[in-house]
Amino acid sequence: MKPLLLIAVALGLWAPAASAASPSATTRLLECQSSLDPSARTMTVESRMRTLDGARRLQVRFELQTRLPGGAKWARVPAPGFGAWNTADPAPRRYVFAKRVEGLLAPAAYRMLVRFRWLDAGGRRLASAERTSPVCAQPDLRADLEPVRIGLGASRGTYTVPVRNAGRAPAEPFLVSLTVDGTALAPLRVITGLPVKGPTEPVFEGPVCRPGGSIVVRVDSDGAVDERDEADNQLVRACPAEAAAASG
Repeated sequence: MKPLLLIAVALGLWAPAASAASPSATTRLLECQSSLDPSARTMTVESRMRTLDGARRLQVRFELQTRLPGGAKWARVPAPGFGAWNTADPAPRRYVFAKRVEGLLAPAAYRMLVRFRWLDAGGRRLASAERTSPVCAQPDLRADLEPVRIGLGASRGTYTVPVRNAGRAPAEPFLVSLTVDGTALAPLRVITGLPVKGPTEPVFEGPVCRPGGSIVVRVDSDGAVDERDEADNQLVRACPAEAAAASG
């Protein structure tokens, strides 16, 4: 995974609350922002801990974790700014530390594992705790063009190619290419692009598809659209037998 741009913000708060008798630590997800722009995909997690009787130093440490779609396990993300203890010395009544991450990859899910420590004046650990933040999901928001089918007209030399956008963003103008029995027809441009869930049906005129041959359609054949799945851009259909073709 490529390096992430990290910004960490620490806030030490001196609140009038009294010291706690047992460890008190919480985490919460302050922000989870999705975007087509990778630099705008952000996540902010806040940790809060309250001091203990005898504690002179409070520490908190963050670990960024990710899980890919379909994955069962979380994996640590080796990124700068993580894995080091952040220390409040002398210990305030409450210590708040917020960690912000920018440039998250998609599709993926993210969370932060947060560890807390309470130390006495000699550095001896009085208590520790561990909390996991809520998950920040980063879906792939790009367009996804798919040819639905290849329809033959009554003349058998007419080909209709319905195309849909199964993604989460509108598609920019793109080309649709068709090949009949190895003969490439002039590509057609969908100049209006395609909205989310929107259909379009380019119609080609070309040679008759002979039995035993094939028809191949490819959408976005010039690679103009940044898609979440490029593997579903092509569709192949066998040329129908004479009897089937006569029925349309």
